[in-house]
Amino acid sequence: MLRIEIRSEHNEMLTNDRKTAPHQTGCSRLAAMRMLGSSAALACLLLFMLLPFAYAQTGTSLSLRLGEAKEKQQFVIEGSESDFEVDLVMPDGTLLEHDAVDPMQQLYLGMDNQRIWVLMQAPAGEYTFRIHSEASDASYRVWTKDAIERPEVFWQSPQHQTITITPSQNSVAASWQASGDIPPSARIQFYLQMKDTSAKRLINSSSVSYGSAELHIPSHVRDGEYALMIEAENGTLELQVIDPAVTIVVDRGAEPIVPEVISQFVDHGVWTVDVKLPNQGWDELQAQIISPSSGEVEVHTAGREDLMELQTDAGDRYYRWYIADLTANGTYSGDLYLLYQGLATGSKVELAPVEYQAVEAADHQVQWSIENERTNLRYMDVTVTVGADSELVLRSSGGMVSRYEAQADAGPLTLQIQLTEGETLYELDIRDVYGNVYTYTKRVLVDHTAPLLEMIQPLPSHASVPGERVSGFVEAGSILAIDGKPVEVAEDGYFSVMGIRSAFTLTLTDESGNVTSYHWEPKSNGSFTLWPILVILALIAFTAVIVWWLRRTSKAGESN
Repeated sequence: MLRIEIRSEHNEMLTNDRKTAPHQTGCSRLAAMRMLGSSAALACLLLFMLLPFAYAQTGTSLSLRLGEAKEKQQFVIEGSESDFEVDLVMPDGTLLEHDAVDPMQQLYLGMDNQRIWVLMQAPAGEYTFRIHSEASDASYRVWTKDAIERPEVFWQSPQHQTITITPSQNSVAASWQASGDIPPSARIQFYLQMKDTSAKRLINSSSVSYGSAELHIPSHVRDGEYALMIEAENGTLELQVIDPAVTIVVDRGAEPIVPEVISQFVDHGVWTVDVKLPNQGWDELQAQIISPSSGEVEVHTAGREDLMELQTDAGDRYYRWYIADLTANGTYSGDLYLLYQGLATGSKVELAPVEYQAVEAADHQVQWSIENERTNLRYMDVTVTVGADSELVLRSSGGMVSRYEAQADAGPLTLQIQLTEGETLYELDIRDVYGNVYTYTKRVLVDHTAPLLEMIQPLPSHASVPGERVSGFVEAGSILAIDGKPVEVAEDGYFSVMGIRSAFTLTLTDESGNVTSYHWEPKSNGSFTLWPILVILALIAFTAVIVWWLRRTSKAGESN
């Protein structure tokens, strides 16, 4: 564009030979000025092109060369989209990641659609900027700026004091001073945190540039002592945390709300508490637990929907909360308090220390005397060896519940169970003193009925085995043997054994161990069965004759 304009002006001067001398002089001056302006514009363009600057599309790296070493040098990366991050590769190949900066050596700032790397010491050489973004059509450019002043907020008041909030005095005046290159959009936020709790609540927010604010304490804040906590945005990834050492005592007649702990115990390795809670004035229950392994405070929070509502025998309502799984061996400690809109409603309630030791299922041994599911026995033994002192709870699907105490150093404990006809499921819970619970089950089908055996032949009335074949039907699933030798049975229960001529015994055993037997032997013929009867009749007749003769002899002697 500039080149065309210069050429046009030159052509005008060449073709304008009919103009007067003064006019020619004016035109010459105007042309010279235009040429000077065009040359200046061209020089600025060339100078801008020589400045450290780069432009790239998404997915590529930007490179920029710094001619000399500088201090507190800024590298500004600007994108057409605001959602991106930039890693920096130094001239010596060192990779600086945006989320792992060393504040003493560099800063990484984020402002709208710009990301700024600030190097306290920037050596000469080529820098590479790796852009991370999900936008595929975004574009970026990078340039340098002069040294940046470190952004920081200096807190002024209040400091190191206690402030009482009453119905007539419901606010706190705060002031601060900001320095350095803090973004215009940066904000400073004010929190209240009840003493000895981890719950904090945002009560106010202001622009960092304002330098002062009036902090109004919300009406729902209960009476108690609170710490004033401050967080200031400064354009960096990490907020500036300010502790002014200010205690705010709220004294407006709103009584604190605290939970009432009824009991606590470890259930299946979970720290569990039963608490009475008011109907209103809270929306969450929070616990702080100190683990014996790390010594750090673990914070657990539960809403109303996370609590199990129960009733005592007297009809009083209470809640059960399964706070957290206990994983490390040792003594746990903790406390409990209520929250409303993120702020504690009263002081914390300390929980009694809990001793926990992980006892694995392999540390217990349970042996049932009946291995199979089906049986015809009337008693079953279960032998238990525990790895820690435990309570044993034995239940049956029939409604039986029995409790026993087992000591780890007492050796095996044997429990005898009386079995009843039918199918029954037995459950044995081993609950040790550390709250670990393991359940062992045993299903038993008790059957005292002998299996069915229906003979086709030979029957007891048969004198011989018809066709030398023994046949019949048996109950499905039973095992059949003839004189101790297995007999094959069809799916419908039919069996047939050939080559049987003499006496035999069939034995049928079902899955429960019940046995049915059938013994057969050939019947004797008529001659062999009649003579014993004739002998008996002859003996009877002989006895009768003897008796008659003795009586007759006795009467003849009396007559003489």
